Amino acid sequence: MTGIFAGLALIFAAAGGWIVAAGVCLAAVAVLFSAHRPVQRLLSAVVVVAAALSGAVVAEPRPDAAPTSWADGAEAVRGTVASVPVRGGLSQRFVARVTAVETGAGWAPADDLLCVVTRPEPAVGFGDRLWLAGSAERIDDIETRYRPIMRSRGCGASMYARGLAIDERGAGWLRQMAEARDGLSGLLKRLAPGDSGALMSGLVTGDDEALSPAAQDAFIETGTTHITAVSGSNFTTLLVAFVAAGRVTGWRRRVPWLLLVVAFVWAYAAFVGLNPPATRAALVATGALLALLVGRRPEIVTLIVVSSAVMVAVSPPLVWSLSFDNVRPLASVSLRLGRVRCVRRQG
Repeated sequence: MTGIFAGLALIFAAAGGWIVAAGVCLAAVAVLFSAHRPVQRLLSAVVVVAAALSGAVVAEPRPDAAPTSWADGAEAVRGTVASVPVRGGLSQRFVARVTAVETGAGWAPADDLLCVVTRPEPAVGFGDRLWLAGSAERIDDIETRYRPIMRSRGCGASMYARGLAIDERGAGWLRQMAEARDGLSGLLKRLAPGDSGALMSGLVTGDDEALSPAAQDAFIETGTTHITAVSGSNFTTLLVAFVAAGRVTGWRRRVPWLLLVVAFVWAYAAFVGLNPPATRAALVATGALLALLVGRRPEIVTLIVVSSAVMVAVSPPLVWSLSFDNVRPLASVSLRLGRVRCVRRQG
């Protein structure tokens, strides 16, 4: 339980700052004074308070993408692809770091993030330098329901680019991983045309953009869109396969085997883009494997919360993406604790 409370203390303190940290400190003192054996709980209280103080230290205000001043008069922009592009049958979308804007007065320097949707060809990659032509729309002119998505990506404007040219191809391992992922996704879609291949691609790489509108609506209506998102279920499948293989071969608890599994897990996380859900799942898988190494049963709920806390400590802005990344682990904690209480009452 100490790990759960410490992780939650760090996450909430990173969101609420010193006020939350002070509340955690007061709560810890109250628990110590009310405990029958306060000395036994002293270490846990110290860990939780230290986690809360750490969260307050790294706390950052909620990021709010400001509307770009140049969006209304922009005719074209130049910039660099700053996210892994997502491709569908009729379009591709990505975030571009704009470095220059063309208006009626000529080119002017800029430094803003732009959410871009454009035609599927030519296919762009992470790090490509682009020229884009089209009309940009400020975030405060976008429909209200789309603004949270743009804010989460840091975009102050969006653009449907009618014109697209690649000035220079990017480089680096992130681009190579993205190209490999696109290649595998394309292979799966060719092997099983239609929604079957699109679903296979979503399950393996997280790219479900090729699903038909009817299939997408069906997933939304049934609340099962998470099935085609790379998350803990993908990594659980990998771990089950490796554990089964290790049990058959007798290598399940051998250090080289576990290190190989950890390496494969992180390679897969990098392959799918190291997005927050994949990173958290990889951290949880790593913790579970380390628990097996020392002969302990992995406590998945604790690992989920601690992994989320580690991610927030490394990248504090992630705390503001709780609506789609960290609500699920917190909900898991609540459900698990509720079940534990019910079992204890029944006993």
